[in-house]
Amino acid sequence: MLQDMRHLLIIDLRTEEEFKASHIRRSINATQESYQQQLVENLATGTKEQISIHKSQYQGDDILRLLFVVPHSEWKTLEAKLNKELPILNDELLVKSFNIRIVKAYFFKDYVDFQKKYHFVCVGGSSQQKELVRSEARYPSEIKQGQLFMGNMMNTLDKNNCQINWLGIKTIVYLTPGKFDHLEENPNYKCFHFETKEHEKPIIEIDQISELIITEMKSGPVFVFDVSGILSAAICLKVILDTNRAWTKEIGMAFIINKRYEAKDMPAWLYQQVMLGGSKRIRSDPLV
Repeated sequence: MLQDMRHLLIIDLRTEEEFKASHIRRSINATQESYQQQLVENLATGTKEQISIHKSQYQGDDILRLLFVVPHSEWKTLEAKLNKELPILNDELLVKSFNIRIVKAYFFKDYVDFQKKYHFVCVGGSSQQKELVRSEARYPSEIKQGQLFMGNMMNTLDKNNCQINWLGIKTIVYLTPGKFDHLEENPNYKCFHFETKEHEKPIIEIDQISELIITEMKSGPVFVFDVSGILSAAICLKVILDTNRAWTKEIGMAFIINKRYEAKDMPAWLYQQVMLGGSKRIRSDPLV
């Protein structure tokens, strides 16, 4: 849930020119004077469709996180100003917007550095359609931090392999009926293909594949995928259990299921990088 972007509203307080040049996708451009009104309009007096975009799908969990992208040269002044205004705004939202409340607010002052490193979630007025689509794409789930990622064939269909390149992946383990030539022929990847004809009753050596992945993780991130998602989930579970003896099979299964099927549109590793742009400043009391 934490990386579910329905809970995060990004308000960019940089100039209109800077915003048009580049901004984090789904951001709202506002000024110091207009951001409160725009926020209330988007969440309180907007259409039901607009409100539903930012409302939680979980009953009793109508929370909101705000991320303010601020000019680096003015961040101290803006931080002090917003710190005073946000509690008042929070009370207004509680009254007007179906009990939506601001749980945390962040101040992001290093947009330039973020844009250089994570340009694939940044768009601008001159962005092409494919860049807009990529910025909204679902990325592989991170199973072991910086070491093991689990995804599906859609993550590899781009001829430029943008997603797996951005993750720094060098080793790909995949289980499909046939080999993917565009991966096998790419000198940047070390590919291990395991043929699987029958997806419902596959014959694979899970222990062997797990040992292979654990070995390859020592030299860089490994990406695992298959046709249905079932085999890659089983293999990643085996890797988790083999590298974390303290976990039971039940805990490992719950972890993999959560990673594989959690409702999100931004992976945890990327969401955390966005959040690292600032510190928590506002925390509201739970509703009675």
